[in-house]
Amino acid sequence: MKLINVCYIRKHLPQTNLQPVRIMPYRRLPNTDTARIKAMRTALEKGKELPPNKLAFSSKTIVRLQKFLPQFDHNLQLYRQVLASQNKKSKDYNEALKKARIYLTHFIRVMNMSIFRGDLPAETRAFYGLATDESTVPSFATENEFMSWGRRIIEGEEFRIKDNYKTKEKFGAPGVCNVENIKLFLAK
Repeated sequence: MKLINVCYIRKHLPQTNLQPVRIMPYRRLPNTDTARIKAMRTALEKGKELPPNKLAFSSKTIVRLQKFLPQFDHNLQLYRQVLASQNKKSKDYNEALKKARIYLTHFIRVMNMSIFRGDLPAETRAFYGLATDESTVPSFATENEFMSWGRRIIEGEEFRIKDNYKTKEKFGAPGVCNVENIKLFLAK
């Protein structure tokens, strides 16, 4: 059946007692977990107040609801606690990652400045997997890139120190920045 606009009918028909077309009622369902819990609690209260023959649902549904509601409420509280904990830990982790990126970047920059000053040979970069003729800092945009470069720098520094002891050269650490700060983060 096709609905016709009431104004069109009034305009073209001589009758003046036409009723407006009614729209089907819309049943709103709860959208959030809090609204669902509120609706279930309201249903339980109605189930206790009204006799079973006046309820819109069966007494079997009330029994199922009495079992389900406490579990659902408990699980929702656990979910909120876990989410809050995850947000806090994520914030702490991101702050530590940011600081570790700064340590790694500074380590490479200080090493490059030591090479520029002549305190270290240019071949020092090869220990860390860097090109010997390039003094740019690699990208640590993603967490995986950071972890990969962090491991390379740590292993390269350990190998460089062992190699210095073998060859009896007196090339010290590439400046103030210490690879121990990077190790500390990667150990977490």
